[in-house]
Amino acid sequence: ITAPSSNGGSEIISYTATSSPGGITGILNQAGSGTITVTGLTNGTAYTFTVTATNAIGTSTASAISNSVTPQLSVGDSAYGGIIFYVFQSGEEGYVEGEIHGLIAASSDQSSAASWGCNNNGIVGADGTAIGTGEQNTIDMQAAGCATQANTAAYLCINLNTGGYGDWFLPSKDELAIMLSNILSEGNFTYWYYVTSSEIGDKVWCID
Repeated sequence: ITAPSSNGGSEIISYTATSSPGGITGILNQAGSGTITVTGLTNGTAYTFTVTATNAIGTSTASAISNSVTPQLSVGDSAYGGIIFYVFQSGEEGYVEGEIHGLIAASSDQSSAASWGCNNNGIVGADGTAIGTGEQNTIDMQAAGCATQANTAAYLCINLNTGGYGDWFLPSKDELAIMLSNILSEGNFTYWYYVTSSEIGDKVWCID
């Protein structure tokens, strides 16, 4: 905000920004220009704001309405039961023009000793390596019977329910690589290598 040219004869003590919708406020306790941070907004919702100034005399009338802004989730944010590690880009599987979609990792490891399932047995599909292919790989693994035992990676992902969400899958090679790159510090990774859903021959890609 920019401080007004006139303070009515008394130094300004604070500024208050108020959102519409919601009436959510943020306060800046100083006399001069500065930045007001408003927390508690809902991602994907468009907001406008007005600002009032307060001094010893009282509180001003509200300013003109600001331009509309829409807060969005970003990589590293906690949401939908996990941590966002990637936002789809144009041309990638899962990208929708004008919308924001991406990939989320569970916030902790699900096992320290899970096998891939169908080890040393090539299956139909499950060979996608690119971003956006992990879900189909996991579906292929399930169709081939690689997710029937509780100690297999695909079983753990398919049956995971955390934060009220149950649509998890084992990431592809490129998805896991970018996950480790983007949220290594936030993701609570505790083991020295991780298995992917990307098959190569009768083996599987792992990343350390």
